[in-house]
Amino acid sequence: MKVEEGDVILVKKLDRLGRDTADMIQLIKEFDAQGVAVRFIDDGISTDGDMGQMVVTILSAVAQAERRRILERTNEGRQEAKLKGIKFGRRRTVTGTSC
Repeated sequence: MKVEEGDVILVKKLDRLGRDTADMIQLIKEFDAQGVAVRFIDDGISTDGDMGQMVVTILSAVAQAERRRILERTNEGRQEAKLKGIKFGRRRTVTGTSC
């Protein structure tokens, strides 16, 4: 996709623009250098101006921390389930023929 100066990129949510804070900041810097703003629809914020960029940076760091917490809790739950003998994945299928 090609962007031009004065364009505005609409993104549904802040955490959809990049994988982590550093990635988002880099993208926003690249867009800013091209004169392109990014607006986050659900979050009601934009990268217009210094204050907007600061808010985006802070919120993206919070979103990244939240993703890490979710991953930690998921992994803890998996480990606990394994200790209880719970199997993961689908059941093996048994057929009359061998491969």
